[in-house]
Amino acid sequence: MANPQGLLDLPPEIWSQIGKLVVDNEANLPYYDFLTVERLSRGQPQPPVTRVCKVLREELLPYYYKTKICMSRDRAETAEIYWNSLKKIVPLLGSLGSARVASWLPRKQEECARLVDLP
Repeated sequence: MANPQGLLDLPPEIWSQIGKLVVDNEANLPYYDFLTVERLSRGQPQPPVTRVCKVLREELLPYYYKTKICMSRDRAETAEIYWNSLKKIVPLLGSLGSARVASWLPRKQEECARLVDLP
């Protein structure tokens, strides 16, 4: 009988694809949660699969942020609420490294891309 093997014993392209399928099943981060920073201030949002090990986190967390988080000033009740919320988030994201965070954000959403450049 063969020894059981783990997910990371598979070729990287296979376990990466499996992880992305898991992330795809995660709900999008609700807009109001992101603006009010409720989940971010509690150390989330991160799907459980990204908290399993460092390898999965490094591979899947950028994919999660690219596909599940969107910010749009147009949806904010007021621009003031939007920018005040961003100021709260920036230190959290800054601890991850602004270049790294910028690479996770969708390129087509300019509001997201400017997030890391706030004063």
